[in-house]
This record gives sequence, C-alpha cells and structure tokens, in this order.
Amino acid sequence: MDIYGMTLTQLETYFENINEKKFKASQVYDWLYKKRITSFEDMSNIKKEIIDKLKEDYKITFPKLILRQDGKGVYKYLFELSDKSNVEAVVMIHDYGISLCLSTQVGCNMGCAFCESGRRKKKRSLTPGEMVSQILLIEKDLDKRISHIVLMGIGEPFDNYDNVMTFIRIINDGKGIDIGARHITVSTCGIVPKIRQFAG
Repeated sequence: MDIYGMTLTQLETYFENINEKKFKASQVYDWLYKKRITSFEDMSNIKKEIIDKLKEDYKITFPKLILRQDGKGVYKYLFELSDKSNVEAVVMIHDYGISLCLSTQVGCNMGCAFCESGRRKKKRSLTPGEMVSQILLIEKDLDKRISHIVLMGIGEPFDNYDNVMTFIRIINDGKGIDIGARHITVSTCGIVPKIRQFAG
C-alpha cells in the first residue's frame, strides 16, 4: 500500500495495531510532508525495527513525469502512473497564490458534451496516494508551495468519492500538506447524492 494514501488517523491505528505508540504516526507524517523524504531509511528518529515493518507494509511511490509544458502563468504536467495510465495536472499562478488543478480518474464516464475528458472512457479511479504524490512532485519541480487545490481535471471527483475524501483529509491535515479547507475546491457535474453526502 502507498503510504501517501494514509490519513494520520489511519497511521495512528496502524501503529497501535503493531503495539507501537500512536505518536509514531505524527513522526512519519513529519518526515513525509515537512521534511519531504523519499525513503523510509531517512527517518532517523524511528528505530530500525519499525522502519523494516513500514517497508514491509507500505511503499513510497511517485508517478513518472512525462512532460511539462510552460505558458504564461501556467504549467501543464503529464504523469504516467504505475499501470502506464496517463493523467494531467495544471498549475496556475494567481495574485492570491498558486492553484493546482488535479485529475481524480483515468478517463471519465460522465459524458459531458463540453468536456474533452469525457471522450476517454473511465479506466479507473486514482488512489489518494496517487493524487497526494502529484502535489509533492509538482512542489519539488517548481520549488514553490501549492496554496489551492481544484479537483477539476480528468474524471468526476464524486464518482471516486471515498478516495477523494481521504485525499482531502490528508492534504488538509495540519501535519500533512496543510492546505486550508477553504482553499480546496471540488468540481462536480452534479452527482446529487454525493453532493448531499459531502455537504453533510
């Protein structure tokens, strides 16, 4: 399992289940999201036995950057996922901050006539970790902090509801990427039951 797909609460439960103190989860989050390490071995304040257990149960993976196109105040990214599927992300530089438009699925089944994504039938939904790791890669590539997230790329976010909600919890967590809730926008073509669930 991709460790970038784990909420802090889920990691706390994991450590309790292996008879370790749950504060270890905060330590791991600090290494992943504040210090931005890319290897479990770099977590120098965590004992080797726990590092070995983490390596056994989780992996640290990133999509492959295939292409970056630059425009005036815009950066467009093409990523290849582990199954060779491709998704896009777009960074927009605004006077109020840096906004990242992310995809939530490979293709889309909604079929909106105005949307280019609908021409590609849905292959699968993205995992929380696949979405989170794109933010980390893009921040490293630009050497800038993303301040706003817009889920308005390829796919319908509410057709991938559970994964999207986990993703939002991870990036909103103060110990995680720490993007404010009011800086996260979910765009939907109108999946009414999920709109009501989200509002609740």
